[in-house]
Amino acid sequence: MLALYDRPLTATRTGALFNAFSYPTKISPEAIALYIATHTKPGDTVLDPFAGSGTTGIAAKLCDQPTAAMLDLAREQGLAPTWGPRNAVLYDVGVLGSFIARVMCTPPDPERFRAAAAALLERAEESYGWLYETTGPDGTPGTI
Repeated sequence: MLALYDRPLTATRTGALFNAFSYPTKISPEAIALYIATHTKPGDTVLDPFAGSGTTGIAAKLCDQPTAAMLDLAREQGLAPTWGPRNAVLYDVGVLGSFIARVMCTPPDPERFRAAAAALLERAEESYGWLYETTGPDGTPGTI
């Protein structure tokens, strides 16, 4: 376990999570997951009272399905973390960060999201579809 602290871990500051709500102190969830998997057991709960945009919550989820980069990092560090699901309790006073954390850690059901998006597009088409109607040079109606 002490090997985890012998040298700094590589942490990226790019990707979907970082770009969703970037700020200078954010590090990659993969690096955080390695610490969580090393110091906790599957089923344990991790508390992050300064959650920002939910990186710790995503890291806890990653413990259940470690990425190839996480496995490589553990091997490089000489660690044998116990992979498996963890729970996370996240708090933050920032409204935007809290919203992003909730969405990133508990994404919507894909089918419900798809149905809601289709319904929204249908309503938009009914209300504003006329904005995209046109007539071609030969008099044929069309949509742009």
